Amino acid sequence: MQVNKKELENSQVEFTMEFTVEEVSEYLAKAAEKISEGLKIEGFRPGKAPLEIVKQKVGEMSVWEEAARILIGKKVDGVLTEQLVGKQTVGGPRVDITKLAPGNPVECKVVISILPEVALGKYKDLNIKLLEAKVDEKELEKTIKDLAEMRTKEFLADAGHKAALGDKVLLDIEIFLDKVPVEGGASKGVAVILGKDYLVPGFDDQILSIEKGGEREFSIHYPENHHQKNLAGKLVAFKIKAKEIYRREIPEVTDEFAVSFNFKSLLEMKEAISKNIISETEYKNGQKAEIEMLEKIVDGSKIGDLPETLVAHESEGMMEEMKHGLEHQGMNFDDYLQHTGKTENEIMLDLLPGAVKRVKIAMVLREVSVIEKVEATESEVDVKVADLKVHYSKDAEALKTIETQSYRRYLRNAIVHEKTLSLLKDWNIKK
Repeated sequence: MQVNKKELENSQVEFTMEFTVEEVSEYLAKAAEKISEGLKIEGFRPGKAPLEIVKQKVGEMSVWEEAARILIGKKVDGVLTEQLVGKQTVGGPRVDITKLAPGNPVECKVVISILPEVALGKYKDLNIKLLEAKVDEKELEKTIKDLAEMRTKEFLADAGHKAALGDKVLLDIEIFLDKVPVEGGASKGVAVILGKDYLVPGFDDQILSIEKGGEREFSIHYPENHHQKNLAGKLVAFKIKAKEIYRREIPEVTDEFAVSFNFKSLLEMKEAISKNIISETEYKNGQKAEIEMLEKIVDGSKIGDLPETLVAHESEGMMEEMKHGLEHQGMNFDDYLQHTGKTENEIMLDLLPGAVKRVKIAMVLREVSVIEKVEATESEVDVKVADLKVHYSKDAEALKTIETQSYRRYLRNAIVHEKTLSLLKDWNIKK
């Protein structure tokens, strides 16, 4: 076997491997056995037909190709291990047979992505400031107001009632651009709370004083930065009909209101909400400081070309996170695409810069862990495994996965990641 190595762009390496006729021939019998397992050959059990019979059945070329694939499969890992000492591969290799003919040497090309080299810049004593968490009175009042909104009572308005600020109106809506209906712009029973301006600024003003069954036509100039890109900056025509009108009564914020949330008084309620706001703000400030620290380390480091497969994998992960987040909010991904006026591919492109940033952060964290000799002990992995077994005690498939060596490797890497990040925060973030 002869092996030639060639460096490619985007942290990829290509190996050209050539095998002699003798090397391939050693696997002809094995190839015939494998092929015959899926053939019905009279007089022979599956997998037991001799080489010459199989050749007659499927042709010599098919047997030679299968023998080459078996041989390559056995040799590739060893070649990569020998040739890429000190390098970490990303994903599996791409193997293409480039020369193949019975009785002749076989050639294949193997392309594998590797983690790029990282030359760390300064990663200690960066003096990142952790902002102090304080209670914003406006935020406190808004939170209490939102709680009051949750306890709002709604009453079907009497006949002849004219919609006023705070009322909820159920509308059938049609949207037009240049007198042409907008795709997906017709909706029935849309709930609009007047004064909230949920749809577009100025819309609610056009609905004020409408009565049940009332119809109106009007136009609104959409803001240039509106999230619906197909409507942004355009004059949009509306045709609406009021199906129902509800009066809404928001409870007064008093001690009695606080008691309804199991507090003794409004003062106690405000104190509890303030603590929650401080806790949430501390978390957000910590996240902000952490991101600032990691970006500073990345900016001061030199990182080789990132493998496309690694960035693509991270983008796909971010897309899944987005979909799960939307589901958690009760929104369908297809509805989200329609709402934003974008395709899934466009969303993926939007995610690419963030994916690149994530991969670079992972690269510098890995390099810091190597330099600082951060490790995860078997006992630490055992603790994680035990916790996960308790959490997924009723999920048989999850328990199987947790027991595998590959998952233990994943947990070991996760622990090293956590330890490294903790060290960096101790060294760099100051209150």
